[in-house]
Amino acid sequence: MSTKPIRSASHRLTNNVVFKVICDSVGTDGKVLDFGSGAGHMCQRLGNYFEEAGRNPADHIYACEINPSEFLYDKIKCKKISPDSDIPFPDNHFDLICSIEVIEHTRRPYDLFCEAYKRLKPDGTFLWTTPNLLHMKSRLEFLFTGFGDMYPPPSSLEKNAGRICGHIMPLNLATSPMARARLALANLSFIWIGENGVPLSGLSSFGHCLKWPLGITTVKFIIMIWMIGRKIVTSSARRIRLIYQLPAAVFLLFASLRMIDYYDRYTRHW
Repeated sequence: MSTKPIRSASHRLTNNVVFKVICDSVGTDGKVLDFGSGAGHMCQRLGNYFEEAGRNPADHIYACEINPSEFLYDKIKCKKISPDSDIPFPDNHFDLICSIEVIEHTRRPYDLFCEAYKRLKPDGTFLWTTPNLLHMKSRLEFLFTGFGDMYPPPSSLEKNAGRICGHIMPLNLATSPMARARLALANLSFIWIGENGVPLSGLSSFGHCLKWPLGITTVKFIIMIWMIGRKIVTSSARRIRLIYQLPAAVFLLFASLRMIDYYDRYTRHW
């Protein structure tokens, strides 16, 4: 069993959810492909899982990476892939294919769906994660910088010249129904899963509808109090009342933002 943890480039919560979904889906008998496996963090976790069940990781885990020399998990082999989303394995071969924070690096993301469908067994699972541009933090970054969260401008560093790096294909819950429609033609289904492992079917839409009314109402309330304060300059009693109202408005603002952040946690990565 591997003892020294391999570092992951993905968010810890995302990795935890992916690992749980894989274990629940394939048990200890299935075959799993980690497409775009990086240094091998998820392969190592899955390898330890299969070893604890008395299985050989090489019989159940497969990996492919655009730069296999960076793959550090030595109990399985890592195949080289190209940026065109081709999966170099036979058709109907895997019970589950996972792609963690990879699809946003591809030139044609929907090609990866088609490739995964071919390589999966009937009733197989394609599990993928990607940053969501509709997250509140991403919206604010786009407002002030012109670039969404985790989608900065291309690197100007000389060391990155010629390297395939950075996120080039932004996806979100609004545009990805195109993928849902395409896979529906192949009789496949979609389930959105948030960072805490809860399906997003109703929860994300509730949070999305809740955040803007709360924020707008709070801003209107603060503006209203400010306007009242500008007009009232003689009544000391009303000034005292205003002193109590302003902290309440600030508290309401931060409570609303905290609630927004709470619901956004379900959709920051999906």
